[in-house]
Amino acid sequence: MTLDSFSTNDEEDSEVHCIITLDVGSARQVYESLAYRLEKWPGGHAQEQINLNDLKTFFYGVYMELLLQNDRI
Repeated sequence: MTLDSFSTNDEEDSEVHCIITLDVGSARQVYESLAYRLEKWPGGHAQEQINLNDLKTFFYGVYMELLLQNDRI
């Protein structure tokens, strides 16, 4: 996994743009980590849980795309 570029949006400090290069294994690990975190959710702000679920869904798509591109499914 490599971080190819990194920038922030000056108009909105909470948004960061970056390009990350992942191999299939790294994408799977990130997805599984997000899934585990959601499974063990201790409670808290509902929006954080929604954001985490959205991120998990996004990384599932990344993982599946990498599997397809590498003829693993």
